[in-house]
Amino acid sequence: MNTIKSFFCHQIFFLLLHCIPANILSMDRGMVQLNTIQYYTPQPIFTPTQTFNIHIHQQQQTYVEKIKKLHKAAINNKEQEVYKLIADGVNVNAAAFKSLNTALHYACIYNHLNIVKILSYKDANPNLKNHMGNTPLHCASYLGYLEIGKILINKYANVNIVNNKNETPFHFAVLSFIEYKENKQLKCKPIEFIKLLLHNDADTTVRNNQGNTAFQIKNNQGNTALHIAAFNGDVEMAQIIINDEYHNINNINIQNNNGETPLYFATFSLTDSKKHESSKKEQLIQLIKLLLDKGARTTIKNHENFRPDNQITLIVADTPPNEQDAVSTKEERSFINRAHTLLLCAKLESLALTEAIFPLKQSII
Repeated sequence: MNTIKSFFCHQIFFLLLHCIPANILSMDRGMVQLNTIQYYTPQPIFTPTQTFNIHIHQQQQTYVEKIKKLHKAAINNKEQEVYKLIADGVNVNAAAFKSLNTALHYACIYNHLNIVKILSYKDANPNLKNHMGNTPLHCASYLGYLEIGKILINKYANVNIVNNKNETPFHFAVLSFIEYKENKQLKCKPIEFIKLLLHNDADTTVRNNQGNTAFQIKNNQGNTALHIAAFNGDVEMAQIIINDEYHNINNINIQNNNGETPLYFATFSLTDSKKHESSKKEQLIQLIKLLLDKGARTTIKNHENFRPDNQITLIVADTPPNEQDAVSTKEERSFINRAHTLLLCAKLESLALTEAIFPLKQSII
């Protein structure tokens, strides 16, 4: 009997010495319950669960690398590689980690039409937003990639979707028009993209976070799209803006940072005889007439106290033969006279002197 007790005591001592963790020995005020004894077994470097997680992590890293390759292929216009990666199971809508750009974003930014076609055929979502809230259509709208825009819209791109600043693709297209001469990346005239969006029911009344519709956006000099159209004699664009139902008389007479209206720009451009051919001058005459017919005022002064008709009136009153900027030919003089008559008609109309207007207008035609 004593031998049996001695054996069990020896076993318990062995367990206490070799198999019980120190933190368990200190439990319960130093008392150890037998049912708390745990056996230690050598642990592997990774448990089966950890090994499984590492395997998953490696798979994720491999997949992320494939996404990067897809994006690079879209940037570098590598059609076969795009096909291969999509066939390997890469999600065509996978986004970059920080920018949130998809392969379709990159294809639109770099104007790779065939890549856009491939991605669209593989069900790339044209309405996914990047970190700025811009969709592929925003990118194409600003850069003027007309054919890409058509593909995106045919694949149900939302023409009225807004970014983080509440700007639609139409805002971007109009901004592109304002910056057209400065933006060397543009591949088509912005007016073509504007017409595409309008044809597909673009909402011109959407206001951005600054409270501006697309036609109220200004550049650093405070010029709107109508200012630019007026200066360039772009009658078609001016008609699009003016005929917009939401574009009221206050926008016709909108002033830039120097207090100049679109009408001021048109008359000033007309007097710069060296810059324009006869066809351009004819467009400027038509544009001046259009602005006046829609309520443009001739009495608004800029910050230097000049009105839209000042330059025209000075030239009509006196054209020194040796002056550098003088109107040198009869044809150029006729354009100035027609513009002067238009402005004079507008003045008479504002004074309700309608009986004097008809014969003057007849002399313009």
